[in-house]
Amino acid sequence: MSARNDPPPPQSRTVRIEHLGKTHTGSYKIEQSMITVRYGGRQKTAHLGGSAANPDSLARTVLGELVTESEGKR
Repeated sequence: MSARNDPPPPQSRTVRIEHLGKTHTGSYKIEQSMITVRYGGRQKTAHLGGSAANPDSLARTVLGELVTESEGKR
């Protein structure tokens, strides 16, 4: 059972980047001061820090890291 003052669960947002001529789409959620980006069955979490005013930019950066990492594992 949850308390009445529990915050609502974070909503997932879509993030897209172009990498080597291909569009890659992932999703991200912000919870407290952390951003979690998901792509291709993987996820990476980072501290928002100074990016709190523009989380989309940080989400694109993290998605780029996930795309690069997934391409290296092929």
